[in-house]
Amino acid sequence: MRGTIPKFTVPGATFATLAGVAGALGALCVIFATFEFKGPRIFVGPVIFALAPVINTLVSLMWHPSEGYFHFGLKSAPDWKLWLGIVLAGVGAFLVLYSKEEAEAGGASTRSAMAPIVTASEEPPNPG
Repeated sequence: MRGTIPKFTVPGATFATLAGVAGALGALCVIFATFEFKGPRIFVGPVIFALAPVINTLVSLMWHPSEGYFHFGLKSAPDWKLWLGIVLAGVGAFLVLYSKEEAEAGGASTRSAMAPIVTASEEPPNPG
């Protein structure tokens, strides 16, 4: 394979172009979701980065291009570890969102534990 020119085909170039367009549209949707979303923006990143690998896994599981470019189907049932991994990815995204929301709701209690800011015009307290 080394030193040979790769074989370019029309279906390969078509899928590569469609993948580039899908990536550009995805990036545009992320920008819109980040700046135009009226809800809390904290949900945008975890949802995108948790769902992308799950969607990629499911498409890779179902699509078999070696049998035809549009051949989809489940050849064999995957092992239980794959399904557990997909469920854990969803649970992980939920926990990230839930803990961030919980941290923001209880933010007053965590802020009180911080040391006070001393400016140059203030004198530090005399220890003794």
